[in-house]
Amino acid sequence: MTDNTTPTTLHFEMEQVTYRRSIVRTVLLWPISFLFATTIAFLEFVSALATGLSFFLMGFALLGALIAWAKGENEIAIGSFVAAFLLSPMGLPALARAVVELLIRVKINFDELMFVKVLPNQHQ
Repeated sequence: MTDNTTPTTLHFEMEQVTYRRSIVRTVLLWPISFLFATTIAFLEFVSALATGLSFFLMGFALLGALIAWAKGENEIAIGSFVAAFLLSPMGLPALARAVVELLIRVKINFDELMFVKVLPNQHQ
């Protein structure tokens, strides 16, 4: 730092460096963010379809469990109840929603890393 520079010039130079660093981060990390966004959208769509299908299959598993229990085949009934629970909203669809929500949180944190905002009066 020389004696003949004014504070406004230093402020301007600091702003330029911060701006360039942000553009480099954005250009380098944008494809990864785009990949996260498309993957999350695809997984949400597939999860919604799988949840609807699992409700349908849960109904058949529950019906099969009740029929097996009425006939006295307890082992088949227990297996069918377990399958119905896994296909219920508290089973595999809940696990799929948890995975999608985890990916959404990772993407939000990644986007915050990519778009770092530094105020002009802050020094690094």
